[in-house]
Amino acid sequence: MIEEITAVSLQTTASSEEIASSMEEQAASSNELAEYTQQLTQLINDLEDTLGKFQIKN
Repeated sequence: MIEEITAVSLQTTASSEEIASSMEEQAASSNELAEYTQQLTQLINDLEDTLGKFQIKN
């Protein structure tokens, strides 16, 4: 009985560690996505500024 409890406890610990690792990876990916979003926003702003310098004649 004690061996079964120990085995379940070890499995639970391993699962918890795996979940924690996955959460860390997800957080890192979210941070990376936020950085790319900021860069894209800056590029869009730069493009809008550049396009604003041109006049379109009809």
